[in-house]
Amino acid sequence: MENRKKAALYIRVSTADQGNSVSAQTDRLKAYCQYNNIDIVKILEDQDISGGMPICNRPAGQKIVELIACKEINCIVSTKIDRLFRSTIDALTTVDVWTKRHIGLHLADMSGVSMDTSTANGMLFF
Repeated sequence: MENRKKAALYIRVSTADQGNSVSAQTDRLKAYCQYNNIDIVKILEDQDISGGMPICNRPAGQKIVELIACKEINCIVSTKIDRLFRSTIDALTTVDVWTKRHIGLHLADMSGVSMDTSTANGMLFF
């Protein structure tokens, strides 16, 4: 029996993000999930929220915590690392917690390539 990947898509836009619109990010993430056979459970958006705020303190970040606790998802998918984190410490700490809970982080565009922390190469790259 195949263990399907079930994802929360995370989208963040700040007021200065004209080129990173909600619709552009959503389209990119849906295409990524379709290509990688990932089921979309929830699409979460933080609008007008600074990436400097720790993800667990953002409204959509709190929803991610709830989805993980309820075991509704086993991965988080976002376009780029800066949509999730601006602090290296927040990124490393959060991804470490997710990894211990068997939650993979997928980035559709990490310097021109995709990345998945549920793989050894993806975790090394991260």
